[in-house]
Amino acid sequence: MGNVEAHDFAPVRDDERKVLNLSRKVTPKQYVKHLNGEPQASCLTELPWNIRDSVSLYEAMTASFNALTELPVELPLRLPHLSSLDLSHNQLRVLPESFGLLFHLAEIHMQYNRLAALPESFLHLVKLEKIDLSHNEIRQLPENIGNMEKLSRLNVSHNKLKTLPLSLGSPMCRVHLLLAQQNRLESPPQAVCEEGSACGLEYLRRMYTASCKEFPSTGPDVPLLVFPRYNTRNKCSPYNPHSAQIQYIQEQTHTAHTTNRIKAPLLPPPDASTLTPFQLRDRIIGLIFGAAIGDAIGLACRWMTDDEVAFHYGSDSDLVYGRTVQDEHRVLWRQGDWTANFDQFMVCLESLANWGGVVDELEFARRLQAWTQHGFPELGDSAGVVTSEVLREVSMGGLVYDGCNHTWEGGATSAEGDHHEPPSPSHSPHDRRLSSSSSLSSLSLCDHAEVAQTLVYISPCQVFGEDNGAVVRASILGIPNFHQLDEVEGNAVRICKTTHASDAAVASCVFISVLIALLLQEVESDRVAKQVSVAMAIAEKHLKDAAAKEKFTGLRNCTSLDRFEFARLEYTGFLQICVCVLLETSTSLPFPPTRSFVCALARLAGDSSSNCCVGGAVLGCRLGYSRLPRPWVEDLRKRQLAWLNAKVNHLLDIVGLP
Repeated sequence: MGNVEAHDFAPVRDDERKVLNLSRKVTPKQYVKHLNGEPQASCLTELPWNIRDSVSLYEAMTASFNALTELPVELPLRLPHLSSLDLSHNQLRVLPESFGLLFHLAEIHMQYNRLAALPESFLHLVKLEKIDLSHNEIRQLPENIGNMEKLSRLNVSHNKLKTLPLSLGSPMCRVHLLLAQQNRLESPPQAVCEEGSACGLEYLRRMYTASCKEFPSTGPDVPLLVFPRYNTRNKCSPYNPHSAQIQYIQEQTHTAHTTNRIKAPLLPPPDASTLTPFQLRDRIIGLIFGAAIGDAIGLACRWMTDDEVAFHYGSDSDLVYGRTVQDEHRVLWRQGDWTANFDQFMVCLESLANWGGVVDELEFARRLQAWTQHGFPELGDSAGVVTSEVLREVSMGGLVYDGCNHTWEGGATSAEGDHHEPPSPSHSPHDRRLSSSSSLSSLSLCDHAEVAQTLVYISPCQVFGEDNGAVVRASILGIPNFHQLDEVEGNAVRICKTTHASDAAVASCVFISVLIALLLQEVESDRVAKQVSVAMAIAEKHLKDAAAKEKFTGLRNCTSLDRFEFARLEYTGFLQICVCVLLETSTSLPFPPTRSFVCALARLAGDSSSNCCVGGAVLGCRLGYSRLPRPWVEDLRKRQLAWLNAKVNHLLDIVGLP
């Protein structure tokens, strides 16, 4: 502290105690040495103790050309009236979180330091008008820095920034002078910022406007959920969004090239969708994660009575993974895990991804067989827990589908104990059938699964073959070749008939798959009603009975959850899912809040995990991954979440998305 005694802090009159000057005067030669990290021996290395130990009334403080490495935490309490602060040409590496308590600051000079980031409390400086942070090592600015009430001038040149916050382009942003030269910017491009403040701000405003079009209900409320995207062929490669989008557009224009098709067999043509590449990616990821979190949340209320739901989950805040009741049914799954519904969804996705984008029912059947026997061993499963009556009968060998004669052999017993003959599936020359030698009739469940059957509630259905066992996996089939509805329809029919051959189940799967495909082509709130009508018209073709067709189309009258009594519905199977999707895509709710809608759907109980799985998938496809409830995504079991991220990245590579 020998350098502190060199200062004379003799008492002065109050009207003179306005500026605290601790700066050093330097010659040109000393200036060069200071920049090279050779400060004078007399430079301050910390603020004097008589400043740190007493309250002062200074309105301005300057301590430039010293060697300060940190600021005391108590600084705002000792100098509460500071409106101007000059700490330039020091060696500051961090600012204390208490820095945000300097409420009166209007001007900050911190150029030529070694700051790598700003504390979150920095945004609390509501009177700040001018900030000079040039010549530091800052890598990221606070996302909401553009929302600061009075900030008008910002200098962040000569740092290590890769992006500028989107909030700097907001109409509410008061910044009219932005210096961002000599950084490593990718968004906006560094070349744009080198042209000057006006060009950089204009670019940011265009980016903000484009984001508002993507999220028309509330605008880009940053920060949103960000998916950990990487190339599955080179997981450690750096990800550059700007160059990735350019590469995607280039590949789209050369889709006929064999090399492109090998790398990304599901790469859509340029006119396949009106969405940008990042919007399309966001909606595909949202579809998958929406199904996962919907299934996990819906499990909380599955097959409960209304009173039980009200007792265990008094409010929506109780519908979180950590508060899921552990009883004889829910104990089969750990908290934060999804159920067999999303497992089947992932079996279908794995079949699709590992066959280079080809939807093949025989490959799917083999993977489904492996799942019923072993589950997903990489997630710690020993067997798949079957919740579908039809899939249970097929897996236990109760049914054999002869693909040559197109007939079903054997019978099945429903949940109510009545014997039903399975209906004969309709024949189409384009459908590939499971032969008796490659059917699921040879499936057998291990001891764990047999024990689980005594605990799990099988989805009841008065008509055998019309439970939710096939429809929960249908939404993923809307992704491959989403721009070709006839291809989507055919894929949905073949995968459904692998286990469920009834016309009602097929129509439901087709409806959901086609609706997803239409949402990936165009997501506009005023177009949803037409998209629902198109999907329903295509699905109706698979219903040959007039009464069934009338009942199916009558679901359009259910426009709210209050008008639909799930518990008293004649069919507690596939029709629930269709209604869930119709409700979610109703034009009266163009962008329903994800959390409130899924919670309301779960509270209806019944087969709530299936309902929320499909409802969450469609909702996620409409809103995108970035707008899903953060806790529901991040609080999934860590092992499952890492596994799912890898599977999604593989799928995105196949679709060719950046």
